[in-house]
Amino acid sequence: MHSFARAGSIALLLFLILDTYSASLPPCFAQESRLSRAAGLLQRFAAYMNACEPAQYVHGGTATPSALMTPAYITGSPGSYAPQAAPGQMWDKPVTTVRLPAPSSDHNRQEHLLTTLELGKLTRYDIAILIDCSGSMLTRDCRLRSNSSLMPFGWPQEISRFDWCRDETVSLAQQTSGLLRQGITLVPFSARTRRYTGAGPEDIERIFRSSIPWGATNLAEALKGELDRYFQDKDSGVSRAPLMIAVITDGLPSNRRAVANLIKEAASRINSPDDIHITFLQVGQDCTGTNFLREMDDRLVAQGARWDIVSTWLAGELNAIGLPRALVQSVSYRQQ
Repeated sequence: MHSFARAGSIALLLFLILDTYSASLPPCFAQESRLSRAAGLLQRFAAYMNACEPAQYVHGGTATPSALMTPAYITGSPGSYAPQAAPGQMWDKPVTTVRLPAPSSDHNRQEHLLTTLELGKLTRYDIAILIDCSGSMLTRDCRLRSNSSLMPFGWPQEISRFDWCRDETVSLAQQTSGLLRQGITLVPFSARTRRYTGAGPEDIERIFRSSIPWGATNLAEALKGELDRYFQDKDSGVSRAPLMIAVITDGLPSNRRAVANLIKEAASRINSPDDIHITFLQVGQDCTGTNFLREMDDRLVAQGARWDIVSTWLAGELNAIGLPRALVQSVSYRQQ
């Protein structure tokens, strides 16, 4: 009886927390009512309480002790598990079987990888990735796309915006390893800017581990540095591949007008819109930067830019397909 009372108290507390959190969401993310969110949460919590028995779990048809609730898949019934009593052990209430997502298959893991044709579209570019390193990037509201990342009872695992950037950038580096002429240039920016050239997957992991998100969003300095280097090389007669600059950010830069002016100036100095492409990629559930990103994508030509050299991916679109494929689709659109 005490366990049921405790379960009810915890469920009520979760309901109140979720209700308060949902009320604080910006309107553009209020796609579900607070009641439906709470109902779904309580339903999953009820399943959790039914399954949390001091027991053993079936794994491959053999009962093995487990101190934690880890998914154990029964042969012939993938996606489900049921606690099993040890020989001679009796329980005082029926066993409940709870449905879990089936284990991710090789197909599910492979579907996010780029094809040979898609990789070929990226290899003609020098790629610089500008990573927002401001304090808000620590917010945990990004979801992993892989099925293998699902937590028990269907809860998708949420990670910080910064960790999402790390995972996606490492994935890009792994898939393009040995294919890009200069590797990947990584530029974390906040109140100050750092720059790393020829970064491979292990280098990127180290760079992210050594970076602590803090401070403002000084995008203009990072963007100016990459554009200046490109034009210096071109003016010096150095052969350069077309430049792709991917800006991954969660909101408004500290210097919006400076960013717009840099892009317009760059567009006026190139002979073809294929010479430079800048794509903005929004992470996190923050609506404040959406209008700025749309202005960069749709309105700079009307403001005097010679070419349209910008594309934009909003958070929902980006999270659905990931960084590597977003870059491919950005250049595919330009090459049409």
